[in-house]
Amino acid sequence: MTSSRTSSRPATSRAAVRAAAVAAAVGIASGIFIPSAGAAVPERYPLGSIHTLGRTSVDGARIVGRAADPDRPALPVLVKFSVDGRHLATVSANRGDGHAFEANLSIDAASHEVCVTAVGRGPSQLARTIGCARVGAYQPPAAPAQPSPAN
Repeated sequence: MTSSRTSSRPATSRAAVRAAAVAAAVGIASGIFIPSAGAAVPERYPLGSIHTLGRTSVDGARIVGRAADPDRPALPVLVKFSVDGRHLATVSANRGDGHAFEANLSIDAASHEVCVTAVGRGPSQLARTIGCARVGAYQPPAAPAQPSPAN
């Protein structure tokens, strides 16, 4: 008696399966597979850091750092400074290689927390606080030591 096997699965040769697997692997490795049209690439938040913050006078401080938008590295980002939670100034991080920022801040002689926020250049203008630092109260320079009178 001969038996006949029936299957609901279509006949596929091993060579065809192997060819499809190789094509998929090559396509993925070569970047051929592109996201479907209209799929948005998510924006990334800007990056940065404060390098120095210090008093320059009784009513001023200087801050230096770096900020960049990883999605648009050729464009300078805006950098916003807040003192004790209140916006004080905005500059562009366009010094040096196009990512450095520097600002002279007008603040009183008290101790303050200065926070720096970088704003990305993409359509969403994503903003990220890249750091906060405390600038101490103004300390007047010490008076020169007076020589003691001779006895």
